[in-house]
Amino acid sequence: MGVNSVTKPITVLGDPTVNFSDASLAICETNDALVSDGYTLDFSDPSVAPTYSISPYAPDSYNWTVSGVGITSSDYAFISGTGPSSANPVLKFLTFGEYLITVEVNGICGGSNSDVFSFYDQTPVLTNTDVLQVICSGQTSDEVVFNTDMSGTNYSIVTTADSAVQGYLNLTNESSIPAMTLINNTDAAASVVYTVTRL
Repeated sequence: MGVNSVTKPITVLGDPTVNFSDASLAICETNDALVSDGYTLDFSDPSVAPTYSISPYAPDSYNWTVSGVGITSSDYAFISGTGPSSANPVLKFLTFGEYLITVEVNGICGGSNSDVFSFYDQTPVLTNTDVLQVICSGQTSDEVVFNTDMSGTNYSIVTTADSAVQGYLNLTNESSIPAMTLINNTDAAASVVYTVTRL
């Protein structure tokens, strides 16, 4: 009496996973550069690409969404033949902002998972035009309140002054240069220079 056997593999599927190894990216770009051609983020680039689980946990479908405060569909576009259901889409950003880019993966068995990638885009620019003041010794300077083309502003200030000048403030991270009564102890011109960097 003979024996016959058949081996049949059975694959037990599991829920897919997705993970961004670095969940945020900040890009500094000038307004002219953005207006010229936007900023392109290619999620097939290994530096930003998500990591998907593999078989038997491989995703069956993908769903990419873009959100953020004040962000609408006119602020970005899927390009290069990709779309919200692509595994690695290419996105062009048309306006500055903080974008929250979510990818959701779905499995054959109905399970899903998601991860979020934060993208920030803009080079801040100080827009003050009242940057030079000339005063006589003993007079008070005008206050200069910093203006920028972005909200949520932080500043780094380096103060440089001639040794003959008295009465100035050594500023470091204020949002303005306050009015100051300055004294020049020499007959020659002397100066106080505040170098302001928007962070």
